[in-house]
Order: sequence, then structure tokens, then C-alpha cells
Amino acid sequence: MNNRKTFKADLENKKGLFLQIGLVLALAIVWGAFEWKTYADGPNSLGDLDAFIDDEEVVITQRNTPPPPPPPPAPPEVITIVDDKLEIEELEMESTEIDNSDEIELIDEIVDDDIFNFVNVESKPIYPGCEDFATEDERFNCFNIKIRQFVGRKFEFPEMAKQMGIQGK
Repeated sequence: MNNRKTFKADLENKKGLFLQIGLVLALAIVWGAFEWKTYADGPNSLGDLDAFIDDEEVVITQRNTPPPPPPPPAPPEVITIVDDKLEIEELEMESTEIDNSDEIELIDEIVDDDIFNFVNVESKPIYPGCEDFATEDERFNCFNIKIRQFVGRKFEFPEMAKQMGIQGK
């Protein structure tokens, strides 16, 4: 047999009402706290503070500090006599003035009449070991494979990038 509460005893139906009542009470308490005013008992007199003033005079004493020691005497200057018999060669200074009377000769530009052969430039590079292939496409594919192997051997991919799965350009 199932024991069930009666409809009148079940408060589950009224939980929305209880929530609203709680929020209204909380709001009223907060509003009352903000609006609460307190008044002082009366005007404060500052006359009581005068009783605590201490009129004690402080005597300032001066300490006699000994005078600083005199600075040490400066060392005497020693003068050395140098013979002036050395001969100094005087350098001759050249004039820095520009002489505009000189004529400047014009040189004709040399025209290079060599014709460059572009056929040699259009040939694709051949990696050592790929010369044995017959067609140009086979040699180029061999070149790509060898270059990738070389780069894979000589260049090390950073360990952090490997762990993070970073690839590409």
C-alpha cells in the first residue's frame, strides 16, 4: 500500500509562492538597511579635549660635535724638465678648394650586344644520380624525390611542432 500525502499537506504546489515571499522579504530588509538613519545624541563639545593638552616645554639641547679633522696636505708637485731638442716634422696640408676650371670628359656608355640564349635557362635542374632517366619528366620527378630526401635528412622538424601536430607551410 502506498502512503501518499494529501493534497492539502503537499507544499510542492506552493513553492513558487514561497520563493516570491522570500525575495520580497529579502528586498525589504536590504531597502530598510539602506534607508536606516541614525542620529547623534547631541552636539559634541570640543571643550573636553582642552583638558588633555600637555603644556610641557621641551628643552632643545645642542650637542657639541668635534670639528672634522683637517684634510691631509696635498703632495708637492714634482716638475720634470724635458729637453726640447726633438724635431717635429710639420705636415703639409693640401688645399681643399675645388678647381672648376677643369673640364670633365664624357664617356660614351658601352652597349653590350651579346644575345643571351634562353634555351639553356629553360632546362630543368638535374640532381646527381638522376641523369640516367630518358625523359625530362622522369628526371624532374627523380629530382623532386631526391630533394625531399635531402631536406628530410638535413633539416630537423622542431619537437614541439611534432607534438602539436603542426605541418605545412
